Amino acid sequence: MKPEFESINCVCPIYAASDRGRANLIGTGTLLDFGKARFLVTAAHVEGERVENNVALYAGTSGPLVELPQPFQSTVPPAPGNRRHDRLDFAFVRLSDPLADRIARGRFFLPFTLIGVNDNIKPRAHYVFTGFPASREKTDYKNKKTKPSRFCFTGLTIPPNRMSAIGLHPEAHIAVEFNRDEVHDASGNPGCFPCPSGMSGGAVWGGTGDFRRWFVQSAPQLVGIGIEHLQPHAALVAVRIHLILAAISKFHSDIAPFVPKRQGFDNEITIVPWKPLSQTGGGKRG
Repeated sequence: MKPEFESINCVCPIYAASDRGRANLIGTGTLLDFGKARFLVTAAHVEGERVENNVALYAGTSGPLVELPQPFQSTVPPAPGNRRHDRLDFAFVRLSDPLADRIARGRFFLPFTLIGVNDNIKPRAHYVFTGFPASREKTDYKNKKTKPSRFCFTGLTIPPNRMSAIGLHPEAHIAVEFNRDEVHDASGNPGCFPCPSGMSGGAVWGGTGDFRRWFVQSAPQLVGIGIEHLQPHAALVAVRIHLILAAISKFHSDIAPFVPKRQGFDNEITIVPWKPLSQTGGGKRG
């Protein structure tokens, strides 16, 4: 079924320049609009590619790739130099109006009215992870054209005791069962989902009613940002959007009144100023 709600287009592929000058798809960005300001959010390990390899990052739109500004604000891993220990793993950057307008020609900036900060995990609930798997990117290097493919995966939440066992918390994370060899397409036919590498930073959606009608008959809400494939635990993991919004609100006080806040959430997030790799450490999650 063809999506009729524009919200599905708030994700964009993120590319890094290679040493040969080629564009490599490394992750996904999610675009947010707070009226007075627009942002791109992704996983910290995706943005860390720029720092680690000293390369520029680009957003994919309907036209030429658009270079993203720096620096991003990102979470800091508890173990210096090892992003795998970062259980929040998000980064964001505020876009200038001219840059945001260029990206908006081919993508959609999601308004805060479609963000679900008060979502709570329910047993066996469905969530949709969206993003651009790197294995399905078919860049035409000869003609310098990128050809990303957006994919959606709908999974059921894993039990709270399993979340706790792998170091996740329902107030901070969303985790769904994921076995790429045991999936079905929209028509119910069995298939194999692409390796999710490249989907980090993509929007994660939650809603009510029949999830198969989301984006067609109803608009689900953005509830998280995908950050990790825990392959040994057969799970996809997202960080909850309210944590990211709390960080945006604290760092950009001019838009704080317009940023949705989770009920009962006491903002204890500390914003750490950006520092070069030599001072903060680097690394990325696989």
